[in-house]
Amino acid sequence: MGTGRASAVIGGLDLQQPFGDGWRLGLAAEVAGIDAAQVQRGDGRVGSFAGARERGELSLRRDWMGGQAVVGSLFLTEGTAGLGLRAELPDDAGATLLRAELRRPYWDFFQAMIDRATRDRVAAGRRQVLANDLTGRLEVGANRYGIAGDRDVGSTVSLTGELRLGNLAGLRGLSAAYVLEAEYLLRRDERTGAAGQGYAPLQLLDREVHAVVLGHARSWRTGTPGGVVTTELSAGYGVDRYGRAGPIVGGALGYAFDRFELRLRGSRVENIGRARGTTSVFGASLSWYF
Repeated sequence: MGTGRASAVIGGLDLQQPFGDGWRLGLAAEVAGIDAAQVQRGDGRVGSFAGARERGELSLRRDWMGGQAVVGSLFLTEGTAGLGLRAELPDDAGATLLRAELRRPYWDFFQAMIDRATRDRVAAGRRQVLANDLTGRLEVGANRYGIAGDRDVGSTVSLTGELRLGNLAGLRGLSAAYVLEAEYLLRRDERTGAAGQGYAPLQLLDREVHAVVLGHARSWRTGTPGGVVTTELSAGYGVDRYGRAGPIVGGALGYAFDRFELRLRGSRVENIGRARGTTSVFGASLSWYF
């Protein structure tokens, strides 16, 4: 999205506290330290950026014996508050997913993080068991985007889906998946900068990424009492119908012991999109269950 070389180091805290009969209170907070060599801002200026951005979420979840769940959220970011509501309604063949969000902090690319972008969204989805070891997922959403000082700079419709075949070739934990991530532009503000140049305050673009991914997940116990090691590996290839194609690789390593869980993860996506480039993500988390 025109940022040149950019990096972000994100630290976060996630607390969950069960109480009563099926209730859970959650608090999540993240701080991102951003360093971008060249990025377009919402007012049309292009230059470097180094600074921090914060966001948080306070949530209340209710679960029922039949698997139904409803979650209400309060989103918090610098100078802006938002609300969210989502529900999961399972049945014998899968689950229906419903979601509504107002002013949720939007961190999907660097310009959005820097300009404190938010997204309003309504979406409906379905997870479905199609056959033995074959599952599907589909979600359709309508989105409106804003930045600091302007709540409405563009709107889109989005479509995400997945078809996954598990126990591939009779091997437990081995799966193959087709994944779709698409977003289509309905409207985008266009403005004129001080030098007479045209620009969009938020660089929303059509995208339609199709990917095929092979994955393997495994877990086994260690000699440590209660110790469990988990591994996840995936590799595939994706293509953006409006841009370029490239490989996708990812992996995660987890170790649970006593009331702690340590997890490391990483991924790399190369060239998929409008321009050549590589996105690498590395993360680590330590969870304490009390």
